[in-house]
Amino acid sequence: MIFSRFKFKRCLSRAMGAVLFAGVIGTAPAPAFAAPAAGTAIGNQASASYTDASNTPRTVTSNVVTAIVQQVASLTLAQSASRTVAVGSQVSYPVTLTNTGNGADTFNLSFTQSGAFAFTSVVFYADANGDGVADNAIPITATTALAAGDVFRFVAVGTVPGSAVSGNANSLVVTATSGFNAGVSANVTDTTTVTSNAVVNVTKAMSSGSGLPGSGPHTITLTYNNSGNSAASAVQIRDLLPAGMTYVANSGRWSATGPTVLTDASNSDAQGTGPTVIYDFGITTANQVTAVISSVAPGQSGTLTFQVTINSYNTATATGQLAGAVNNTASYLYNDGAAVVGPVSSNTFAFTVTPVIAVTMTGQTVA
Repeated sequence: MIFSRFKFKRCLSRAMGAVLFAGVIGTAPAPAFAAPAAGTAIGNQASASYTDASNTPRTVTSNVVTAIVQQVASLTLAQSASRTVAVGSQVSYPVTLTNTGNGADTFNLSFTQSGAFAFTSVVFYADANGDGVADNAIPITATTALAAGDVFRFVAVGTVPGSAVSGNANSLVVTATSGFNAGVSANVTDTTTVTSNAVVNVTKAMSSGSGLPGSGPHTITLTYNNSGNSAASAVQIRDLLPAGMTYVANSGRWSATGPTVLTDASNSDAQGTGPTVIYDFGITTANQVTAVISSVAPGQSGTLTFQVTINSYNTATATGQLAGAVNNTASYLYNDGAAVVGPVSSNTFAFTVTPVIAVTMTGQTVA
């Protein structure tokens, strides 16, 4: 047989994570494709097109070769931080673990430490809502089983010995190791310095962990406390809102003044009696809540709250908030009685924007 105008084609079938529907018209951002999940079958087949001696088009195909995607372990850990702490007290570090592998995995947690003092104990606790506070008093040594892309949040809590002295520092390395492949791990390093002065800590939480575009109001709570031995002054708490969140005017409240509305249009008006707070939104820094508390006594704690809404998404202009995580971290600084400490970062709170699903077909809209 004589072949002419011979063409060879190779077809590859892949798991793409997206499906195209014929007859459906809509506007959506281009998807970002993840690596194929472990166990995915990928078929590969060759074909040849030609015209035979009688000028008849012909196509022949080869056998299908199927490859199975093998599991690959991978992870990330965040976030490294630095804290000051009083002798004999505890310090807590929030950690976020993400399974960036392509299959389910469980990660073992461990630590090493070095420096001028050693913690008498280091314990890990789950922190499911990511507010920087342990969910309960049950220690953990490993994560739960995490699917590819899943996130696990926990806190590492260290206890400072009574023998530590002011100025001593400790370096704590928190490590997570894949249960599927023990050769894959990640770590963060947290630095703790002992002080005899004021010690302020701030944690961040939200009234809900998820919501639709356009939802709200959602309440953000910034909790502060002084676990040191002297009063802290000029405690400045700052929360720069990320893209996707909008501040609700006149929603600020302070635990010291109860339900009284905090005026947010001036950064020079001291509000409250005794300790006071100067509170504003967008005046000191654009799109940022800034609160300066005049003093926080040893052992004292309090909260600042305000509300936000999640931006809507406009399909016509492809602008606004899409589904996904909106991460928000506050920061703070203060005078510990001897010097200014900070700025220090709070825990990062991840708000999940859930998708709105709709299909338009020949004039009919289906939710």
